[in-house]
Amino acid sequence: ADPEQWLEAAEEPIATEESQENVDSSLSNGAGTTSTQAEVSQKKITLEDALGVKDKASVTYQGFKTSDTYQEGNYYSLNTVFGKTFLIMNFTIKNTSSKDLKIDAFSNNSLYAVSVDGKEQVQAEQTFLTYSLSTYQGKLKSGESVDVVLLFEIPAEESEGIKDVKMSLRQKGVNYLVEL
Repeated sequence: ADPEQWLEAAEEPIATEESQENVDSSLSNGAGTTSTQAEVSQKKITLEDALGVKDKASVTYQGFKTSDTYQEGNYYSLNTVFGKTFLIMNFTIKNTSSKDLKIDAFSNNSLYAVSVDGKEQVQAEQTFLTYSLSTYQGKLKSGESVDVVLLFEIPAEESEGIKDVKMSLRQKGVNYLVEL
């Protein structure tokens, strides 16, 4: 239901930034949301902490690109709906320890979201990608790394000239701003 609400909100004309802020605050209060954007920005987390691999692995943000399609290998392809495009965020997980490291991002049950240039937050696509930051499960040998992604379906008009991407996550009932 939330994506439909975002679509309905996107169809309404936006008069000014000031009035949009008022709409956002009334929507969050009306929806019964208990956390505000201010609370989200107060608590910060690294991706290493989010994945439970602190001091064992590094998780490096490698930037983003936008595309109407995403393909993993030769077998799995996703397309956006009309008027949307994928914001594809790229990350590298590297085992920095001297032992094999089992990574189980899926069990952390983290919900990732982004805000593009200060706009409304969009949740990551819940996909069956093998190489997603939110679902990756595997073993990395010492020094080995794996590239993973997060996909966000954003309005196509927001994909031009993106300057600022802020990522957050919700884990175990707590909202965090992710340090990229």
